[in-house]
Amino acid sequence: MKTVAILALVLAFLTAVLAVISGFGVRMEWWAYPFGFKLLRTAFVSGLVSGAVAIIASAVGLAKKIPVQRIALPALFVSILVVTIPYVTVGEFRKIRTYADATTNLEDPPAFVLLADARKTTASNRPKFTAREAKAAQRKYFPDLQSVTIPHPVAESSKKVREILLAMGLTIAPSSRSQERIEATDTSFWFGFKDDVVVVFKAMPDGSTKIDVRSASRVGKFDGGVNAKRVRAILTALKKAQ
Repeated sequence: MKTVAILALVLAFLTAVLAVISGFGVRMEWWAYPFGFKLLRTAFVSGLVSGAVAIIASAVGLAKKIPVQRIALPALFVSILVVTIPYVTVGEFRKIRTYADATTNLEDPPAFVLLADARKTTASNRPKFTAREAKAAQRKYFPDLQSVTIPHPVAESSKKVREILLAMGLTIAPSSRSQERIEATDTSFWFGFKDDVVVVFKAMPDGSTKIDVRSASRVGKFDGGVNAKRVRAILTALKKAQ
C-alpha cells in the first residue's frame, strides 16, 4: 500500500507541474493558448485520478494500520489544489456569461486609439458592443457600470486615474500623455493574457469631469465578468480617491 501512496504522490506532483506549465507555456510563447487549455484539462483529470488514488491508499492504510498518511495526505492536498483552481474559474465563466468587453458607456464605448495597433496584431476579438447580446449580458450582470462625474478638472482627474491604474498593476501605454485619454494593459499572471483598458475624460461646463471606462480582452469570447469587475474596481477606487 505504501507503493500506491507513493504513486499517488508522484502523480499529484506531475499533475501540479502540468497545470503550472499549461499557463506559463502560453506566457513564454512555447505554445498557443488552445494547447495550454488542453494541458490544463489533462491536469484536471490527472488531479482527480491522483486524488482518488491518495484517498484509497489512505483508507486502506488506516484499515490495515499501515502508516501511509504522510505520503497520501500531501498527494491528496496537491490534487485538490490542482483540481479546485480550474473548477472554480470555469464555474465563474458559466455563472457569469458576459462577453470579454465591458464599458460604462454601452451606446458609445470609448475606442482604443493608443493600443489600436497592438490589438490589431495580437487580438482575436472583434469589438463586442456592436452585438445586442453583449449589451444585454452586461446590463443583466453589471447594471451598476455607469459613467461617473467627479468634481475635479480633467488634469486632476487624469492624474488620479493614472495612479489607480498603476496601483492595480496595469502598464500605462507609453504614449498616454494626453490628459483626455489614458490607455493601459493588464497581463494575467498565469497565462499572460492581455486585457486593455481605456479611460476617457470630458470637461463639463461646471469644471467637473465626466469619466468613461472600458476594459476588453484580446483573446476569448466570454470572460466570467473579469473585465466588468476591473471597470468596477477602477470606478470604486476613483470614488474613494475623491
